[in-house]
Amino acid sequence: MIVENEEDLLILYKDYLRKAGCEVMATATTAEEILLDYNSYRPDYLIMDYKLPGAKNGLQAAKDILVSDPGAKIIILTAFDEVKREMKCDNYYEDKDIKIIIKPIQMSQLKSLVTD
Repeated sequence: MIVENEEDLLILYKDYLRKAGCEVMATATTAEEILLDYNSYRPDYLIMDYKLPGAKNGLQAAKDILVSDPGAKIIILTAFDEVKREMKCDNYYEDKDIKIIIKPIQMSQLKSLVTD
């Protein structure tokens, strides 16, 4: 699953991962959408932008998902290095499988994270 509010990036990530042999089950542009769809799909990985429109950012949405699925594998994409500090300040994330990638990302890096 991919959550990205910028439509061009969403298409880029989806197309790249599909060409790399990954199945993209669903996409969304807001945290609220993915929170509704996540339990229906239970993807191997959730790739989510940090800055999303609406009431929740990607890290807050990740926490909601991890409450219902503690084994979820989540990759947060962000241009803000402070997100790493924000995550470290919250002990909830300490033993969770959540990674932060700083934009601009290398597509090969994204592929290696979801195919390992």
